[in-house]
Amino acid sequence: MCDQKPIKSLSEFMDKVRTIREEWDLSLNKELLFRGEDKDYGDLRLRPKIYRPGKNKELKPISKILDIENDLFQRFWKEGSQYYKPRSDTWYEKWDFYILMQHHGAPTRLLDCTESALTALHFATRNTNITDNNVDNPCVYVLESYRLYEQIEKSADIDVLKMKWKKHLNKKRNRYLRYKYGLDEDDWAEIYLPNQEDINLPNPPYIMDVDRNTPRIAAQRSQFVLFGSDPSYLAEHFKKSDSFIKKIEIDASKCPNLRNELRDSGVTESFIFPDLDGLGRELNQIWLDMLNDSDFSTI
Repeated sequence: MCDQKPIKSLSEFMDKVRTIREEWDLSLNKELLFRGEDKDYGDLRLRPKIYRPGKNKELKPISKILDIENDLFQRFWKEGSQYYKPRSDTWYEKWDFYILMQHHGAPTRLLDCTESALTALHFATRNTNITDNNVDNPCVYVLESYRLYEQIEKSADIDVLKMKWKKHLNKKRNRYLRYKYGLDEDDWAEIYLPNQEDINLPNPPYIMDVDRNTPRIAAQRSQFVLFGSDPSYLAEHFKKSDSFIKKIEIDASKCPNLRNELRDSGVTESFIFPDLDGLGRELNQIWLDMLNDSDFSTI
């Protein structure tokens, strides 16, 4: 549920984050996860791109979506090899390319999150233009990922998945991969990757803890929620009274001020996207804010 009235400043936002941590009684050594969205999407909130229907269209059957994702992933892996050298001869190569696929704009079942509250606030407010008609308030979702992960792993779906994964590893055709990559019964999350055989995706998502092996992933302090076959899992969990997800709503009219406060804090497009494209977008954002600032005048 929404945490009271929309915030209007960076200090208010951080006060909300601190209050949520205190309400959950979360120790300081445990990170919260944050997800910035440019508006409240209702039942479509907290969904990865591939699980969002097109405008005025219904979502395709999950089996069809998974087939499409498998095809897109194979293409990305094949073509992307010329731009990125993965960790060679390890099972991590598939994970690396799947995460890169998400971070470079292709549709996946990965939901971008971050351990940085300010990064999430940046993503929520970066494109909000108060001159637009009927502008919606952006929001930042706060996830208590540790308890959410524990709840998911204790579910019957995951128990079934682990049993099927064990049988999968023991099949004759999979023994070579098990030997080569050192896969064991604890590696059941491999089933969430695209193009897996024999085992259907479970309904719940998988809360990931990723290696920050690219500048962009490191700068954004990225973490991911890898969805299973239920696109609405987090959206439905958010509605529960005992949910491990809270929402901080942001006053859209204050987004230009918030972007300026974020810039003063060092959180900018070029910081989050440490390349020339990020710098270009940052300068464009500054230019648009200047155009919409009534106090700004050219000399």
